[in-house]
Order: sequence, then C-alpha cells, then structure tokens
Amino acid sequence: MSVHLCSHSGRWVPAGETDGPVTSLAVDGLQPGHKYKFRVRAVNKQGKSEPLTTSQAIEAKNPFGKTSVLIYDRTVSPKIF
Repeated sequence: MSVHLCSHSGRWVPAGETDGPVTSLAVDGLQPGHKYKFRVRAVNKQGKSEPLTTSQAIEAKNPFGKTSVLIYDRTVSPKIF
C-alpha cells in the first residue's frame, strides 16, 4: 500500500509504503496539534488502485512522548499513538 498525507498546506506528500500483505504503517514526524488527512492506495503487479481518503482530518496527539499515526487495515482506519 502507498500512503500520502495532507496538512494545512493542501499538498499531498508521501508518508510511506508497505510491501506484500502488510496493511499497517506508522507515520512519524507529525506535528502535535496539527490535523492531517490521509490517502491510501493498494499497489500490486496490476498497478495502483484509486485512492481512499479519510473523510475528515485527524489531529496528531502526543500522549506518550512521540507523535505518530498508524494507518491500519484495508478500511483506512487511522489510529493515533
């Protein structure tokens, strides 16, 4: 899968990729208190799927000293850590 993120700038930038059957990705380097939208595409031998985008922006929080968002599973359910 391929993950992009978009902050207040309005630009989609790469956040990371996974290989094979892996369906989660930790996204590091987010700014606490900022909101981000995420776009996920399946990538395989056939090419790239149409992107799925989060319906609303997700606020990055810093409850444990490190700010990251984990994009998990095929339904694009972001989880904040």
